[in-house]
Amino acid sequence: YYQVSTFGWDTIQRFMTNLSEMKRTTAHNFDDLLQCALPVLYGLLTEPHNTSILKLIFCIAHWHVLAKLCMHTDNTLKILEKVAVSLGKQL
Repeated sequence: YYQVSTFGWDTIQRFMTNLSEMKRTTAHNFDDLLQCALPVLYGLLTEPHNTSILKLIFCIAHWHVLAKLCMHTDNTLKILEKVAVSLGKQL
């Protein structure tokens, strides 16, 4: 994670050298970790585990983005329900 470049001053900030020592984390820290998880973890594991983990992380990120919406429409609620079912199956 430390090698991930920042993205703007208020979007993705520089990660600490040792994430296990993160203290006083806020919600945006966890958002940044989730947003950067796919490129960081890509190729870390052997197949078929690598593909399974990447699909799971993508599904979690997709669900997270939909769940964070401040205003839902009937369409976004249907998509959120489908993604939640898919996430449940993957877990």
